[in-house]
This record gives sequence, structure tokens and C-alpha cells, in this order.
Amino acid sequence: MTTPAATMGMIMAASPVLMAVFERASGVRLGRRRGAGLLVACAGVLLLMGGGAGFAAGDLWMIGAACCFAGYSALLRRRPAELGGTAFLFTTFLVGAGLLLPAQGVSLAVQGGFTPTTATVLPLVYVGVASSAVAFFAWNKAIALVGAARAGIVYYLQPVCVALLSWAVLGETVGPVQVLCMALILGGVMWGAVS
Repeated sequence: MTTPAATMGMIMAASPVLMAVFERASGVRLGRRRGAGLLVACAGVLLLMGGGAGFAAGDLWMIGAACCFAGYSALLRRRPAELGGTAFLFTTFLVGAGLLLPAQGVSLAVQGGFTPTTATVLPLVYVGVASSAVAFFAWNKAIALVGAARAGIVYYLQPVCVALLSWAVLGETVGPVQVLCMALILGGVMWGAVS
């Protein structure tokens, strides 16, 4: 069983909760209202995971991805000051590519490669430039300016966008459970975001 795109988007919406938890672990105070909002958002993700919308192995991969991204975001404040944003981004991509090489080797051995065409190369260029290099540069700058917990608030728009796009582009259905989970996640974030 695979994980629908809308479900992946809602799981990734938990990233700001995890960012706040990681920042709290490093001494940043959250406050009661933010803590309560984060709990409501977590309830939405747990409902989504726990039988309400079904559970797939891909959900665990998305939870792992959310934890990794939240940890990365919380640790950005500890980046050495002498390492500029572009150099840091390049180093991060270089280390990440090195860590992915063994998985790529297994994929090539099991599935084989692909024939480069415009239809396969252009999406890869878009992912590499727009949604990786440019997006991470902007994200790193936002973390440096306002911190992970505050910057993470924009992440809560992701489940809405993903659910609508997966419905419009992929023809996936969005049922009442997903709508309830989305309302809990977004409601919790909005509640916790108000100072």
C-alpha cells in the first residue's frame, strides 16, 4: 500500500511541531498557547496515522523525513558564523549526495537506469534548482532571521496545497477524515502561532 500525496503533505505538516520540540530541547521557551496549539496539530497527525485515514509503510518514511527536516531546521542556528549561507548550502548538498550514493547504487542494480529525455531531465533540473537550491537557501535565511519554530509556521500551508494539488492533478480523493485532520493541524498551528 502506498501513501497518498495528501497524507504525505499532512504528515510533513508536523515538521513545525517537531522544530518547536527540538528548539525547546535546546532551551527556547515555547509558552502555553504555542504548546497547546502544537498538541492540537499533533492530534490531527496522529488521527491521520491511526486508522482514521489508514496506515501505509510510506507513512513511516514521511515521519522520518519530517523528523530529519525538523532537526536540520533546529540545528541551523548552530551553523558556524564564518561559514556563509552559500558555502553551507553547498556543503549540505555535497554531504547529502554522498549519503545517497549507496541507495542510488542499489536502485541502479535492482531497477536499472533511465534514458534521459526532456520529459525526465527538465523535472530533475526543476527539483535540483528551484525546489532544492533556491528553496533551501531561502529557508536557511528565514531560520537565521527568526528561528525554526517561527519560520516553521509557513509549513502548515503545505497540507492544504498538497491535498488540493493531489486532488486536481493526481485525481486523489480527499475524504472527511482527511478534512478533519487538516482542520486539526491548521487550527492547532493557528492557535499556537498567535502571540
